[in-house]
Amino acid sequence: MKKVEKQFSVEDLIYREQTDKVVRVVMRTAVQRAVRNNEANVQHKADVQKAVVQQAKIQPTQSLSLAQ
Repeated sequence: MKKVEKQFSVEDLIYREQTDKVVRVVMRTAVQRAVRNNEANVQHKADVQKAVVQQAKIQPTQSLSLAQ
């Protein structure tokens, strides 16, 4: 069998390099967005937990003062 080597033209190589750049930018943007969303979710959960704890601290004192 004869081995066939494909010759890439300059246009092919330029196109491939440009698409690689685009893919890298899109992936980097997606990763950055995912990281930001994750940080926002973690912060939101922490804020909600703080609010729940704060509410739990306030709630019993209010119910006691109302009972008297």
